[in-house]
Amino acid sequence: MMIAPTIDLAHLAVNPAGLVGCWDTRTGGVPVGGTWKNLANGAFAATVAGGAAVTAEGLDMDGIDGHANIGALPVYLTSNWTVSYWINAPAQAAGTRPAVSLHVGVNDFLYLGMSTSSARAWGKTANVQQVSMSTTASISGAWHHCCWVRSGGDLSLVLDADTVTEWAVNTSGGTLPAGYPSAVYFGYRNPAGLTYLDAILADPLIFARELSLAESRALYDSQKWRHR
Repeated sequence: MMIAPTIDLAHLAVNPAGLVGCWDTRTGGVPVGGTWKNLANGAFAATVAGGAAVTAEGLDMDGIDGHANIGALPVYLTSNWTVSYWINAPAQAAGTRPAVSLHVGVNDFLYLGMSTSSARAWGKTANVQQVSMSTTASISGAWHHCCWVRSGGDLSLVLDADTVTEWAVNTSGGTLPAGYPSAVYFGYRNPAGLTYLDAILADPLIFARELSLAESRALYDSQKWRHR
């Protein structure tokens, strides 16, 4: 039996220092249907739209127009940060289909998600491509844990508790915008083409710091029982 994904900050598997926000299904012990929680101010600020719905498994998006908008993050993401989430998705059409989109401006963004069956990261600064990464391994057809870690000038991926070392494409060290994202989306890329992801997204966490490999593995171990 699946239970609703719930971030229990009191029992988070890693030090919550730097945690910007999480997808939280409870407040005061009462289910609220699944919303994004900004940790800086405790506000619930998520808009689920189109063919998307919160289910017992997570945020279920249809790949047509389903998505969620959580607005701006409450703190800066600078050179070190982490985005962690669980994803269960079929193979996608070619092109980047974001699970998480970080936008600073029209020409400054980073997409973390999928292309066909691969995990994919793609980003631009001042409309010049800086990051293009695609895994050799497939992540379609089952639950997978993606923990994207930005450390100084490089982006890396810890996939199901192991650091990815084999890439089909790997341009990870480009200059990415650092600052206060004007918008964060789950499940689609905007303004660059309105491309949507067909997937279930669960337990997303954003940290304004770099998680260690041990911490990434601890997250995986603490959450994997929910995603089988």
